[in-house]
Amino acid sequence: MKEFDFIIGSWDIHIQCYLPDGAVDYEEKARWNAEYRNNGRIILDEFNRLSPEGKETSCAITLRTYCLKTEQWVSTFLFSQQQTIPDSFTGKFVDGEGHFKTVFKISDDLTLIAKVRFIDIQKDSFEWEIHHSTDGGKTWVHRQTNLVKRVSQTLGYKIYMLIVRKFANFRALPTPL
Repeated sequence: MKEFDFIIGSWDIHIQCYLPDGAVDYEEKARWNAEYRNNGRIILDEFNRLSPEGKETSCAITLRTYCLKTEQWVSTFLFSQQQTIPDSFTGKFVDGEGHFKTVFKISDDLTLIAKVRFIDIQKDSFEWEIHHSTDGGKTWVHRQTNLVKRVSQTLGYKIYMLIVRKFANFRALPTPL
């Protein structure tokens, strides 16, 4: 159940999105922060795409947990101001790589299979890539690669994050009348 420990922390991301022919369509930056919740049984991460000026343009929240019954990881997403993927990605780590898949219906005539891989996992970096198929898995299109580097953390930032985590489950008391 510790296979996703590497993702805990703060990350800078260089995103490369590809056309179906494999040529780079566009590149952008993002930030990714991941932390444990529920006494380490769930990982909550927040992925924020950035404009060229460094402002957040979109956000995706992911909840990850290990299912003891299926012996697989389950990842569920919620995107801000975008259509949400209705089905969770499921999968496992094999030989140090994470392999995850989902199938979802885009329309009555189109079903998409998406495969995500976490590869080249190091202490301070990893890669994340996604491939899509619209023909039942006969052919695959490489849609995106994320080159992910850990953000170096100052002592002040570490103290701030300890405080945030300490009070993450704090519920404000009602305001007295």
